[in-house]
Parts: sequence; C-alpha cells; structure tokens
Amino acid sequence: MSGGVNASQPTPSDERRARLLIGWLDSSAAFNLLSPRAKSDTSLAALDSQVQAARSVVQTRPIYAITPQAVQPLPDELNTHISSLPLPPGQGMSFQLVELRQIIAIQPSVFADHANERVAAASQDDMESLARITLPLPAAVDIHNRYDPDAKSWMIWSRNLNLAVTSQYVNLNDPNYPGQILFGFAVTVIHSLMSVLHYQGRYFLFDGSHRAYGFANRGIFRVPALVKEVSELPLVPNILPQAVLLNERPPLVTDYLSDEVAMEAYLPATQRLIIIQALQLQANIARD
Repeated sequence: MSGGVNASQPTPSDERRARLLIGWLDSSAAFNLLSPRAKSDTSLAALDSQVQAARSVVQTRPIYAITPQAVQPLPDELNTHISSLPLPPGQGMSFQLVELRQIIAIQPSVFADHANERVAAASQDDMESLARITLPLPAAVDIHNRYDPDAKSWMIWSRNLNLAVTSQYVNLNDPNYPGQILFGFAVTVIHSLMSVLHYQGRYFLFDGSHRAYGFANRGIFRVPALVKEVSELPLVPNILPQAVLLNERPPLVTDYLSDEVAMEAYLPATQRLIIIQALQLQANIARD
C-alpha cells in the first residue's frame, strides 16, 4: 500500500455540502442524490419547482460553441514540472492550458468543501501552483486500514475515490516467513491528473471535477490539464447521460457556481472501501 497507512475505524457515511446541477436533472434524479437527512427535510414538490425553473433557464442560453481560447499551449515555465511527471502523454494526448468556462462538466454534483480545500494554495498568476494541483507529482496519501482476525479480512478505505487494488503478488521464498507462501494484493491511490476529453468538437472534464470547481469558485479559470483525443465518451458510473452532455446547451464547469441552474444540497459523504478476505473452505477439487 502506498502513502500513509492509519490503523483506525472507518467513519460511518455522513453527509457533506455539495453543488448539484439541477438544470440538467429531472426532479427524481436530483432527489435520489440527496443524503437521507436531506431527503427527509425536502419537499419533492418544492424541489420539482426549483428543478423546472433551472431547466427553463438552461433553455434560454446560447447554443454551446467553443473558441480558440478553450485550449492553448502551456507556458514554458511549466516545462520542468511536466518533465517530472511519471508518464509522458501518449498518442492523442498532450498537456495544454484549458479555459474552464468552456469545458463541459460531466458530474451532476461536486462536494464544495473538499473542492475548496484542494485549491487553497493556488494562484492564477503562479502557473506552478496550478500545475502542482492539476498535474500533481506522485505523493503519499493517507490510507486507513483495520484487520479483523476473526473474519481473516483487511478493511482498507480512503476519502479519495481513486483508491484501488492495482495488482496481485505471490512470494514463495520470503526469509521472514520460512516454509510459508505469501499471497496478497497491492493497494494504492491511483495518480490523478486533471483530464479533459476532446470529442466531437467539444471538451469534457473527465477527471478533476472538484479541483475545477474549486478553481472556478476562486475566479481561476485557465489551468494546466491533460487533454486526450477520444473516439467515444467512456461509459463510467455517476456521470450525466450522454444525451445531456451532447445536447446544444450542456453544463459547463462554471455552472456549479450558478444559483440559476445549480443548488446547494447535502449529499452522502462516500468513501472508497476495499475488503480483502481469506476464506478457508473444504471442497472437492479435481486434479489437473
């Protein structure tokens, strides 16, 4: 496991303050995203009225169109930082300066508190400070864990949703465990670069939504990012439908800030949880 590992109890799922893009949701979808407490305190009729008003505002907007300022070359001052990243961009990928006011938001919500924390040290006049956030170098990340000896299982969790099992291993001759064979898994927080996808003449923010919202909330709109040319939009969970993203008036990153098309709401505060368990079973297994 990479980063700091803390042996403590997982915190029960609670709620956190967020911004919800109701101008591109129906009332039931918006309601379903709310935390249990927020659902109990929310009138569905009142929410529907707010959603319909936001959707009406969206329909009065100009049709989405990008300008040459949407994506521009990075300044030379970032050459050293870019060369220090662990992997250079591959085919169809490049590091560019993106204009967040022209980038389409694909997530229906962002956590407002977490987003502001992420960009607290940023300055529009200091490109290095932006690159350290949008294109960070690998660093230690807190990973919490607890072992249950009765269930023979590890519970591993992090607020960072990029926590993942990345590989498996077997060690036949560890001198610290003579006569034993070690089987296991490697767990880490996957390195996250702010990524923008270029598809059908549009730019979509694929990774880094919370950082982008935090920047926009501070009036910072031009930031370094990894731009990828794609032949189709990835089908991943928890994003807006492609029909919304490809329509004439899609949501932009800056729409999270607008009270006309977005609302403050309390959503469940989720964490990424991994459970690795050893099961001892008795079974009839045919020999090879």
